[in-house]
Amino acid sequence: MSYQGFGGKYTAISTGKKWSKTHLWRSMKAVVGNEKREVEYLKLLDTVFEGDEEPLHALVKDNILGLSVQQVDGREVKFVSAHSPLLHAAFKELTTDDTLRKRMEKLVVDEKAEKVKKDIRDIEEELQRLAKSKVGKSAAISARESHLFGKLDVRCLPVSRQPTTVLRHSSYRG
Repeated sequence: MSYQGFGGKYTAISTGKKWSKTHLWRSMKAVVGNEKREVEYLKLLDTVFEGDEEPLHALVKDNILGLSVQQVDGREVKFVSAHSPLLHAAFKELTTDDTLRKRMEKLVVDEKAEKVKKDIRDIEEELQRLAKSKVGKSAAISARESHLFGKLDVRCLPVSRQPTTVLRHSSYRG
């Protein structure tokens, strides 16, 4: 495992998958923000890890987060917590530090914005390829374009307050 301080990348021994400091930060906030000191596995998986189990499992494997299974309404439910009470106390201390909190929240927003920009670039590139294709405008191509324009509208919503950073897709309608 290679550690480069709180701001670096951490590599899990088991998977080789890297988890980011924003994964850790958002996980810490979720755990500390719950009075039971744990959060449902599926909720954390969806909200912090966007469905990618590898970084979450890497944090568990690295003994930073802990997993438990409990009976809730007659079914087994997984929960995520800090790996130890000492780590929970450290999470609480770190998440209440104003300077660190502001820096990490900015990092989370910047990471989300970069992902949105990448998604928009990918959609725009596909729209340009479709526009340049030598194939006539079939119903399938028109349907794909409509689908992509819909995705582009949805992806632009989080950054709509920053019109200088996002090219509007209307310039690609031909």
